[in-house]
Amino acid sequence: MLWLRERGHEVTGIDVSPGAIQVCRERGLMDVHALSIGQVSRRLGCFDTVLLLGGNLALLGPEAQAKRNLMRLHRVTSPEGRVLGANRDWTKSEDPETRAKAAKNIASGRFSGEHRSRIRYKTFATPFFASSRMSPDELRVLVGGTGWIVREVVDRDAGIYIAVLEKS
Repeated sequence: MLWLRERGHEVTGIDVSPGAIQVCRERGLMDVHALSIGQVSRRLGCFDTVLLLGGNLALLGPEAQAKRNLMRLHRVTSPEGRVLGANRDWTKSEDPETRAKAAKNIASGRFSGEHRSRIRYKTFATPFFASSRMSPDELRVLVGGTGWIVREVVDRDAGIYIAVLEKS
């Protein structure tokens, strides 16, 4: 957010962590909100670009939740709105256990990288939450009916990619 603001962009930040929000405020970022992606609404404003970098495209959630979240993002973006998101494709992992989990998920009708996890730091831990690592092909199917299309996918090493979603 700081990097974008320093380059003249208006920025709004959301995070589920009140601690992360506090750090943002301490660094001079005031338009920050302790919310999940599922709580985003027009009350925050209308956005040209939504950034879900650092693997945060996975925070869209499992399929039904992810579709709802994409439709929510569609409503809070301008007619030229876009989403830039990063994710990891578990089907491209070099780790045999990760590939086995991906195959099991696919066989069960889930995204290849769908999982429940929590984040721990010292004595702090988040509640468990569902997230979805997905392949670019899974993302292309997911966006159907949400008002978005996958305009571009930039592949990186180890199955990491960045996707550009645009309004259809």
